[in-house]
Amino acid sequence: MRSRGPHSEATLDRSPLVIASRLRATELATYARRHALVAAGLLSATAVVLLATRFAISGSWTYRFLAWNIALAAAPAWAAMLAAACMRTRLSRLALPLVLVALAFLPNAPYLITDLVHLRHRPPVPLWFDIALLSSFGAAGLTLGAAALSMIHELCRRALGRNVARAVTVAALATSGLGIYIGRFLRWNSWDLVSNPLRVGSVLFQAVVHPFAHPRTWGVAILYGGLMTVCYLAFLSVRGGRDGRAARESRA
Repeated sequence: MRSRGPHSEATLDRSPLVIASRLRATELATYARRHALVAAGLLSATAVVLLATRFAISGSWTYRFLAWNIALAAAPAWAAMLAAACMRTRLSRLALPLVLVALAFLPNAPYLITDLVHLRHRPPVPLWFDIALLSSFGAAGLTLGAAALSMIHELCRRALGRNVARAVTVAALATSGLGIYIGRFLRWNSWDLVSNPLRVGSVLFQAVVHPFAHPRTWGVAILYGGLMTVCYLAFLSVRGGRDGRAARESRA
């Protein structure tokens, strides 16, 4: 049998599964509950079950793109979770790249609410079922986005301070609407930030320099960025109330 060399062991040691496993199970569960990852997971699972049910009822793969979209929506939460795991180990230098990945993929989460544009009656599945289906994916996307941003804020606060964390959060919320416009109307995705940054930068530059020539760009960016902001503030309000009750119970 061929033995493993030091290089292969080091590579295995840095794999995402090994990094995540270094958190104690209880600590990981507590962290997931604090940032509503359990709720986001339940919403996502519900949406996927409804999609699978639709496949079975209709005998077709209509709306199959939702499965890919929910995977992209979960990417920032998973990246932020791995970044948190790295911060608790000797692999803390990997946390920053993972946070950047989470920020780049963040608009994919609220993007799911725009999939309602595909809603129409498609027999034999009743319209009311598809309304529930698309709404469940939208709710899961907003929850995943809020959970991911909550983790990103906490990571930045611990590593860089409160003011930087707030600035990153505000910037992420402001650009989430712009990311939705880029994905829905220009049909680009997060990979284009790496594969074609000059083209993306050129379009954004024109929108900034000539805002009145791009009313749809700014209308979509402001509306959906504002919606994501409201959802995030509601998320923080619910989480803050729960954390406050837990703190009072621990002191009692």
